[in-house]
Amino acid sequence: MSVYVANRKLRLKPADAIGKGGEADVYDIGNDQVLKLFKPASHPDYANAPDEQHAAKQRLDVHQTKLPAFPHNLPARVVVPDQLATDRKRGGRVIGYTMPRIRPAEMLYHFGDPRIRHRGISAAQRSYVLADLRASVAGVHAAGVVIGDFNDLNVLVSYDNAYLIDADSYQFGGYVCCVYSDRFVDPAICDPQATGLVPAAPHSELTDWYAYCVMVFRTLLFVGPYGGVYKPGKKGRRVAHARRPLERISVFDPKVVYPKPTVHYRVLPDDLLHYLEGVFVRDRRGPFPAELVDDLRWTTCTCCGLEHARELCPTCAAAHQLPARASVRVRGAVTVDRMLQTAGVIVDARLAGDCLELVSRGDGGLCAEDGTVLAAGELGPHRWAARWQRGVAVGEPGRVCLIEPEEAPQVIATDHCAGQPAFARNSRHHYWLSGGQLFRDGMLGPEPIGGVVSEQTRFWVGERFGLGFYRAGALCVGFCFDADRGGLNDRVQLPLRGQLITASCQFGGDRAWLFVTERRGARINSRCLLISSAGELLATARTEAAEGEWLHAGAGGCATARFLFAATDDGIVRVERDGDRLVVTRRFADTAPFVDAACRLHLGSTGIYAVHSHRVDRISIKETS
Repeated sequence: MSVYVANRKLRLKPADAIGKGGEADVYDIGNDQVLKLFKPASHPDYANAPDEQHAAKQRLDVHQTKLPAFPHNLPARVVVPDQLATDRKRGGRVIGYTMPRIRPAEMLYHFGDPRIRHRGISAAQRSYVLADLRASVAGVHAAGVVIGDFNDLNVLVSYDNAYLIDADSYQFGGYVCCVYSDRFVDPAICDPQATGLVPAAPHSELTDWYAYCVMVFRTLLFVGPYGGVYKPGKKGRRVAHARRPLERISVFDPKVVYPKPTVHYRVLPDDLLHYLEGVFVRDRRGPFPAELVDDLRWTTCTCCGLEHARELCPTCAAAHQLPARASVRVRGAVTVDRMLQTAGVIVDARLAGDCLELVSRGDGGLCAEDGTVLAAGELGPHRWAARWQRGVAVGEPGRVCLIEPEEAPQVIATDHCAGQPAFARNSRHHYWLSGGQLFRDGMLGPEPIGGVVSEQTRFWVGERFGLGFYRAGALCVGFCFDADRGGLNDRVQLPLRGQLITASCQFGGDRAWLFVTERRGARINSRCLLISSAGELLATARTEAAEGEWLHAGAGGCATARFLFAATDDGIVRVERDGDRLVVTRRFADTAPFVDAACRLHLGSTGIYAVHSHRVDRISIKETS
């Protein structure tokens, strides 16, 4: 299709699409500029959804006057509309706008996921981002503007900088922000009689600061203020999870079971802790004090590895002695062997036979399971590490560096997607994307497998085959390929329509378990798609994302030809196909003390290895009749 920017005609191709949200598609137009193109009511994403079609029409009607009046005295970290895009050269209708491209960038949402610890991103790095974000929020308000739908999906992190996007929904003058996110909307403006969070009053500066407090809580502690499970006891009054914010039943309530893979709020200093408790329990509102994040000082406990911002580690005794643990523990039908414990953060693990090979982030750099330093340097939002043969693979924007002892590093130029280099490996090969081509290493050099879309393709590889997809505007193309031969099967049907937040994949035999998290409207949903090596969609499961659910935790699971094993806060569960559905067929309750929803599972011949941030356990389950 064609659009006009400053009377210049631009032809947009599907390959130019670099992002998709709930309301618009984003295209690369060169010169570090992108075009945000609003979806019309006729967009395929709104098919059979009359409410969404009506909202799209209303949104475009408002933008005819709102975007030309948009204020430009906002802070530098706010990505504001630059030039308007119209459907005709002169006198056309406004259908989008241009803006600067931020890269490398990753949504703040990912920094509140417990699995971010496996990437070695420290609490101090997350605090820097929050401090930068707070300054921008204050600057937006100083300009007389309200963010409105303020959430961690419209904040992009680039190194230590936080950029605010989706500014077209901001509230200023007579233009009211009518959209919201149920995880961040202020319960103080919601209908107290509703079954869930439904706004009954407009957004304001106070609701922006409430949303910011939610981001502080989730980014530092990996749990929302109303997370966990409320258990009032046999005589207590039951409260639906969706109503807990309306009744201020937060994680500070002693009847709420705190989620296991998160960080307990006791790691925070008293002044920050008391402020957040006032916000979520006693409806305290107002500008967030800068010193509460600017002055945070984090320490890593030398005994247990916990990052905390207090004088003493809240987990260990005053003498910082770690309680002795038995190397072998038995609970019911479960036997657990402690294989390894380290003060460093375990960022990657893989099984080679029954030998678990690790990469951990320690004081000396990136270390192997025996403490050998594999590479120097720190990890961060855009730098990751994975075990590679006898060494380590270190990924950065635009490249992956393969480092092995006593050999010159091998540097591979790669595309970048979702904040990470497009790179994967199995026991025989490594694979990467470069310039819109998928490659595999071969005896004589890189072997092309097939063409995809640069910077919009995600892919994973198992021992037998690989799976991936790319999204270009209204187009979603899934593909699979043989792990050892060339050619792509690009006829894989993947029902992806909303704003894609996360995607991951587990392989077992000739099947792939694809996990995706999407935002549709005000809510976030998790989904699992079971796909055969021939590209056939075999079965699905879907639910709203929640801590502890297998659909949310399955990204770190392990699969066989028939089953998926996923770790939840209540223990390991076994999932299998039942017709066109994926269902839990067995729960191993005795494993509950030894796993949580954020640990990663690896299946060996002698048991399941559970990899946590600082330890590895081998879990053996005795089958009972």
